[in-house]
Amino acid sequence: MKPFEHIQKAGRLEASLRKLDLEEDYEMVIDTCMNAATHYMNAALHAEGVSHEMQDQGHTDRPPLKFLSISPGGELQKAMRPLKFIEEIRPRHVRGTERCERETIEKCVACFDEAKRMFLKIVGDAAKPPLWGGP
Repeated sequence: MKPFEHIQKAGRLEASLRKLDLEEDYEMVIDTCMNAATHYMNAALHAEGVSHEMQDQGHTDRPPLKFLSISPGGELQKAMRPLKFIEEIRPRHVRGTERCERETIEKCVACFDEAKRMFLKIVGDAAKPPLWGGP
């Protein structure tokens, strides 16, 4: 996917996220935050030239970033930190049986918002679709 396609996909996921109830739908909130933030991360990785459009990351550390052509810059690494929090709570609350406290889910959404802001700053104009209207 091209950076602007990742941004469009993330935007659709985020629109769905904002319809969810934080406490009742906490599994979907966590999963959607992770999925959308991962799209923003991939847009930033592509825009910075770290990965090719056919080479998406599923997590901040899988596949290992050392397999990419160049290492992410400092700002991109900082932007991955809030996403890492979401990745770390997911196994307990989505795959596991641990109920998610309101404070944790609020932090998850705040981390998503922070990651999005940071990734979009890196993406810059690459988030815009081409002038000719197609990929």
